[in-house]
Amino acid sequence: KDRWGATINGDEISSDELRMLNIEETADLSLPTAHLQFRTQDISKVRKYITPGYKVQLHLDDGGAGGGGSIDANFVVFKKKMQTYQGNDEWLVDVWLILDTLDYYNKHRMETYNTWSDKKKSTEVVSTVASRVGLNPQVGSSDDKMLWVQHNITDRRFLEEVVYHGWFGEGEPFAFGIKKNMDLIYKPVTAILNTKYKIGDMQECDIKVNEYNMSISDGFLSSWVGKERITPTRLHEEGVDIEYDINTEGLILNDVGLYDNTKYAPIGWQNDNVHENWFKAESQNTQYRASLSSMSMNIGLHGEFRDISILDCFEGLWEKADETLLKEISGLWLATKVSHRITTEHYTIVIELARERSLE
Repeated sequence: KDRWGATINGDEISSDELRMLNIEETADLSLPTAHLQFRTQDISKVRKYITPGYKVQLHLDDGGAGGGGSIDANFVVFKKKMQTYQGNDEWLVDVWLILDTLDYYNKHRMETYNTWSDKKKSTEVVSTVASRVGLNPQVGSSDDKMLWVQHNITDRRFLEEVVYHGWFGEGEPFAFGIKKNMDLIYKPVTAILNTKYKIGDMQECDIKVNEYNMSISDGFLSSWVGKERITPTRLHEEGVDIEYDINTEGLILNDVGLYDNTKYAPIGWQNDNVHENWFKAESQNTQYRASLSSMSMNIGLHGEFRDISILDCFEGLWEKADETLLKEISGLWLATKVSHRITTEHYTIVIELARERSLE
């Protein structure tokens, strides 16, 4: 109270009825989801919320405490569970929600983008697909004009093909994610590395973190990535080594050693229907996604509202007792998974951060 608040369909679910609300988004091609649990004696509410496709508007804010704005999101019911308490006098209802843009998952399309004389960039294609299913495209400008063909598959499946072959340039892998506010992000990673919050245990941190959980993958990760040789040619020639380096000071580092120039990707045929970096883009993007998962850290923020979302950039600032910086957890991180969790007594934000593992 007075610190955070949740409104469900304009208080259709009262605070006395609410048991739990968890809104979750992940930095991948999937839509954000939510899990709502409430307990009620009103059978009309039960009937509404167990109806597939029932629209649910969610609103979170800081209760006027100045913690950082609000969250508004539109979902629909796609799964439900219910049980009774004390005979039929009271119902406990669990509903699972998904962002209200189901055409993205469900509708198959046969479409070409656009013609041989008017080829499109992957960012233009992503913008077209996002807009028609109700998402707000937030894209960069790629360098990969070609004739993109959606061969009777869903938009979600089609975008997977598009973004993994998208090319923003050498050493410019992409970031992709769909936020709860309906924004679809498709940009080079370097374009989103603008620090939103400073986190850690130093005085200048915006978010104080007393506990964190970190996991690190070792270099063997490179043995199964298997995308080290590519075909940047237009026809059938021997692949060449990738020269990959994004060790730019101030950015997320890439010094994991994943780019060992000994493995080979299949040498493929390339024709006029794909852009000249088709294979190289897949190699670079696949390797980066694997590399980024080599170091992750989970943190929780308790009782304080923040409008935190996926692909926000955080700067970690931790120090030891002797005031030396903890290098392994300080520096830039990207939010790859965010959960806003409300129960009858607590509000918690759980953030999964990721970056490449440092070898230092």
